[in-house]
Formats: sequence, structure tokens, C-alpha cells
Amino acid sequence: MRTVRRLLVVIAVAASLCAVVWVPALAGPLRPPTGLSGRADSDTQVSLSWNAAGGATGYQVLRGAHSGGPYALVKTTTALSYSDGGLVPATTYYYVLRSTSGSRTSQPSAQVAVTTLFTPPANARASADLDRVDLTWDAVAGVLRYEIVRSASDGTNLAVVGSTTQTSYTDTTVAPATGYAYWIRGVWTGSTSDSSPLTVFTGRRTTTTLSASPTPSEDQQCRPHDARPQRRPARGVPRRHLRPARVEHLRPGAPHRRAGREPAGLLRAVPGLPLRAGLLAGRRGGRRCHRRRKS
Repeated sequence: MRTVRRLLVVIAVAASLCAVVWVPALAGPLRPPTGLSGRADSDTQVSLSWNAAGGATGYQVLRGAHSGGPYALVKTTTALSYSDGGLVPATTYYYVLRSTSGSRTSQPSAQVAVTTLFTPPANARASADLDRVDLTWDAVAGVLRYEIVRSASDGTNLAVVGSTTQTSYTDTTVAPATGYAYWIRGVWTGSTSDSSPLTVFTGRRTTTTLSASPTPSEDQQCRPHDARPQRRPARGVPRRHLRPARVEHLRPGAPHRRAGREPAGLLRAVPGLPLRAGLLAGRRGGRRCHRRRKS
């Protein structure tokens, strides 16, 4: 009988010890997550991440517009990260987390503030030439300046190649027959925001040679400079009595001298008429341009 009593005492003491060790752990409050951090992904989205809390089966994500609250529940998740979208550009948001396990909920975690990015330059356009690339984009309110970011088509050699306060820029440091990628970066105090990438390809250097070969009909229309004009004989004078005359100069309105030793036989060209018609018309005011054969 004494042995049974001693056994019962031992069991009671063991149960008491177990209650002292395990009950506080089961009945105690949940601890909130630690290591909460956030970053802005774009002008309308931020990303959050945190460390796991012991005993937690889920987490509540709460967001506020002011530091210290009030906060509103935006998501319940079992993951250790969350992306919050649909936000306003260039706006600061305040986040806290709570651990959950069944019906139990922990106290809020430490607060983290995240500011969304400014709206990036939109409607960026690019046109490439042989040795230049012209860029244009829409203006963004509140921007301090725009930086032109360029890389090779494979993503290498990323660098800022220019800066401007205007909404256009011409890059003249490009090479022919080369592919490039461009970003228009808006710069604010403590923040930047990049546009969508633009890909361009500069032209190749080309040489074009033009040649012209006249047809036989076109070739007959050309007359050499030393061609002798044809003259009509006066009425009653046989054609054989005429001597061809070579015009030394063809200035309109100026006297022209025949070749040979007859300085008195002059022809005058009339402006606005073809060569033959001008010589015939100019002959009326001068001496006769033919000589009769001596009898």
C-alpha cells in the first residue's frame, strides 16, 4: 500500500513539473515577426520581407498612411514576403506585421516606411541615323533633370551618356551599324526612376554610284562646240557659191567674225533664238555673208 502511494506521489510531481514547463509556452502570447524590411519596385508597388516567428502559422500585413498608424489590414499570408501594388507614385507608406496562430494574434512588429518611386518618363521614342540617335519623351512633374542611360544591345557597357532638363536629347557618340539600348532616367532629390528600355540600330555606311549612257537618239542631239553653223543661200544665189563660216565666239548680242581674212563679213547672233535662226536674223543688219564667184 505504501508503494502505491509513493508511486502516485511521483506521478503527481512529474505532472506538476510538466505543467510548469509546457503550459506557459502554449498559453503565452505569440511573438511578432522580426527583420521587417521594404523597398520600392516601381511608382505603384513596394515589396516587403521578414523573418519567421516561432509558433506562427500566418502573418498579417497592415499598412498606414501616417507613422504610428492607424493601420489597415491589406493581406494575410503564410509566406515570408509580400508585394503591395496599386499605390500612388512618390508617396510614403508605413507597414507593420502581426503573427497569427489559430485565433491568437501577436502584437505589431516594428514599423517600416517605404516610399514609392516617382512616375518614370513615359512615351519615350527613339530614331536612329548613321551617326546619331534622337530621343524624345513626355515631361514629368517635379523632376530635377533627366539622365540618358545607354548600353550595348547585349546589356554591357551600361553608362550615363548625357543629362538634360529638356524632353529631348541627341546622342552623337554612337557608331554606325551598331545596336544600342536606352533608358530615360528621371532624377529627383534622393530618388530616380527609369523609363522602359528603347532599342535602336544605327545605319550602315553605303556608297551609290550613278552613271548615264545616252541612247543613239539622245546622242544625236549633242553638237560639239566647234561645229560649223549651216547657212541658207540668198535668193538667186547657188548653194555652191557659199563658203562655210566658223563662228569664233557665241555671245548673244555680240558681233562674231568668220574664220579667214575677211574681217568685214560679220554675223550677229540674236538672243532667244536657236543658233541657225539667230545667225540668219542677225545677217540682215550686217554685210552680206557670201561672195559671188568672179566672172
